[in-house]
Parts: sequence; C-alpha cells; structure tokens
Amino acid sequence: MLETEVDDVPAEVQAPAKSPIAEVQAPAKIVEEHEEAGPVRKFPIDAGLQKKLRQNFPWFVKKGAKKKTELQEKDVGPLLRTADLNPSEEQIAEITQNARSKERPTTTKGFFDYENFEQKVAEYLVLNPDGFARHPVEKIMEAMNICLEGKTEVDAATFKKMMMTKGNAPFTEAESTKMMQVARDFDTGMVYCKEYAALLAQDGIPLLPDPLEPSDEKYR
Repeated sequence: MLETEVDDVPAEVQAPAKSPIAEVQAPAKIVEEHEEAGPVRKFPIDAGLQKKLRQNFPWFVKKGAKKKTELQEKDVGPLLRTADLNPSEEQIAEITQNARSKERPTTTKGFFDYENFEQKVAEYLVLNPDGFARHPVEKIMEAMNICLEGKTEVDAATFKKMMMTKGNAPFTEAESTKMMQVARDFDTGMVYCKEYAALLAQDGIPLLPDPLEPSDEKYR
C-alpha cells in the first residue's frame, strides 16, 4: 500500500511514494498461463521500460482511491510519456481499448488494473516493435517545408490553420489547440519550425529549462 497519496500528479510538490505494484520478472517470450477465466497470453516487456512505468505509477494513484493498483483510463498517455515514450493519440486509444476489453468486472469503472495495462503495452510493443519510434528531424522538416512553402517560422494562427487543413489526417480544433501550447513561442507568438521539429523528434518529455539558470555562459 502507498504511504502517501497523490492527486493529479503534483510533481513540483511531492515525490512519488513507493510503487504498490510488486516487482516481478517479465517473461522473456510470449507464454500462456492458465487462470480461472481460461488461458491467458503473457507478453514480454523491456525490463527498463517496466521499471520506469512501475516507479512512476504512484504519481497516478488518485487521492482517496480505494484500490491502489488501478490506473485511470485518461492517464494511460501521461504514464507512458513519463517512461520516455511519446505515443500518438491513436496508439493511446488502441492500448486503452485493448485493456478495456480484458478488464475484470470487479475493477472500478473507468480504470484499469495496472497489470492489465502493462500487459497491453507489452503486447502492443511485441506486435509493433517500432510502434513508438519518432520521425527524424529531417523528415519532419521536409513535411513542414511542403505545407508552409519553405517558411521556417510562421505566426501561431497560420501554423494552427495548416495543421487543421493539410495532410491526410488533419488535426481537430481540440488537438491543434493543445499542440499550440507546445509549438508556440510564448514571447513572440511565433512557431519556429526547426525548434518544433527537434521537439517532435524527441522521445519522452523534454526537460524544461531552469528559469533561475543563466542562459549565457558569461553570467554563470
């Protein structure tokens, strides 16, 4: 059980407590185990990824939750990102749907048992080994150059309109608004394509600069 409870991942306030999930060795290959409901396939998962997910899981245990080993559906994406993965909304939806289809009836509505969630991540990666691979900066810049006609910086409104009208799968209003929270430079209101492309090419959540740390070497 957790000694402390967290609410909505207040990372800047308190450190995560010890994970309530038991540390077990993942299978080295796909194995079949027999449970009350019948045979169940167990998928291998990278030990490093498993460790990160289990260490970060306590951030997502809701304050007052009766079951400390359950993950809320809406937290699937955020938890994956804390483990240096950068899934698309489509990938999150697929993992969520697969986990939902295998969830026990005793689990709280709108939640997953952690073990079920982890196994669905493992299954996705076994079936899609490069599923979370990011496009390189060059490929992202090539797409931006085509859509923006070679411009390397544009105002936020123009970039948002481009994302909502260009390509095979244009962004929705909600998706593009959320994207602009990261893409837009807060000081100038512009989107700098090379900087944003570099951000998109990264895995996981980039570290934010320390506002108290001088940006110029001569002031250090």
